[in-house]
Amino acid sequence: MEYNRISVSYEEAKDRFYRVLDIRSDLNLVYVGCILCTALSCEFEHNFMFRSNKKAYVPESFTGNGYDGWKPMKDYILKDLGPYFTFEYDTGDGWEFECETLGSYNNDDTSFAILIDGKGQGVWEDNKYSLDMYLSGLVSPSADHDPKNPSVTLPWNHENVCFADFEDYDLAEEQQYFEDFYLDDINEYVDGYHRHGFEKDVRYVDPELYYSGENPFVDGLDLYDGDEPFDWNRDQEMDQFHFDDEDLLTDSYVNMQISSYYLIKGLLEHFSLLYPEKDEYSLMEMVKEQLLREAYRSLDDFMDDMDEDDYESEDEEYH
Repeated sequence: MEYNRISVSYEEAKDRFYRVLDIRSDLNLVYVGCILCTALSCEFEHNFMFRSNKKAYVPESFTGNGYDGWKPMKDYILKDLGPYFTFEYDTGDGWEFECETLGSYNNDDTSFAILIDGKGQGVWEDNKYSLDMYLSGLVSPSADHDPKNPSVTLPWNHENVCFADFEDYDLAEEQQYFEDFYLDDINEYVDGYHRHGFEKDVRYVDPELYYSGENPFVDGLDLYDGDEPFDWNRDQEMDQFHFDDEDLLTDSYVNMQISSYYLIKGLLEHFSLLYPEKDEYSLMEMVKEQLLREAYRSLDDFMDDMDEDDYESEDEEYH
């Protein structure tokens, strides 16, 4: 079996937060992404992607947007990325890791991946800003918060007492954790996509077959006994949007099952039909203005509701 030795270094502090892994070179990028997330202590609260050679390798549900540079991860393997590539977790926070293939070798091992080395506690979910502040030396290592900046806090996904706990990384302990859990993380991620109707041809990994040395890829596993698969049709959801009046997206705007990407794409298509003479930059400016108007209107409505609730409470108290 051929393995690639990969170094994965956090762009903001390459010498303080990194991992080195041996990963089977024939694995598709869905599996590789899950392996990297496990090694980096991610909670799989967000999606991930790869970038290499001016191409982005993304979940299949993000493709089909007309951009030739967006490729479904499931159709590509680790070797397709070349010697240098970027791995990004949580494209909102933007945890970017520079990756380099340090070499390759063959042996009789059948493991998907082996954690070789590392440094730094791991990803601070939804809290990249705080970690970056600590790594930049802008907060005290012994502190548990920044009294001058309430946005700088300890992470919820690690049991830290102070910021300096980020430096605590027990390689032997992390290697055992990685070995115990990365197969489960792969299957839970794949199952999430199957249940939402995407990437159904990405196969599960049967642990019993995996550890027996047999072909471990199977079409289905009973990960959630008694649960029915979640049947969601994105096209049907998109039919709920109507772009033929001035009150765009007032009722459907807060639809948590549709990504912001599809919101923006729908508005862009709407404005391009209304104003075919405008270039793409002008259309995007119109989209931004529309989204801001809707956000402010929603905020005003929310504040009005809050005021009404306060008034009713005071009225009840008076009577």
